[in-house]
Amino acid sequence: MSNYTKCPSCSELKKYVDQQGELISQLMKMIAQTHEKLVVLETELHRLSSDVETEYPYSMSKPNSTPTCQGVK
Repeated sequence: MSNYTKCPSCSELKKYVDQQGELISQLMKMIAQTHEKLVVLETELHRLSSDVETEYPYSMSKPNSTPTCQGVK
């Protein structure tokens, strides 16, 4: 057996690495929750857009043009 004692800087480094690991873990949980919310929103958006297409089958981007009478000169 060797007489090994941890140096103070090694203890500080381990503490820092452990803290960073915990922060990474928390961030990953937040990302997963955000992803779940996005999936729900995306599903709702697709449902709403298909409802609108069913309700309004005509394109809303082009205005309906009505024929105009040309005056005879």
